[in-house]
Amino acid sequence: MNQLNVATVAQVKRGQHFELTLAADSLTEAETIARQLCDQLLVNPTMETYVLEVKEMAVNS
Repeated sequence: MNQLNVATVAQVKRGQHFELTLAADSLTEAETIARQLCDQLLVNPTMETYVLEVKEMAVNS
């Protein structure tokens, strides 16, 4: 991710699905970032589709 200059991605888990943990100021910003990542990096549109779900996480103090 650093090679793609995407500093907001804190973690990526891969399996039957991808789970991203992003640092964003809003759910809208997180969805925009996640959608861009899916479109540019994670999904081959000729062979795959994706479903995007964005959730707010509690911040540990």
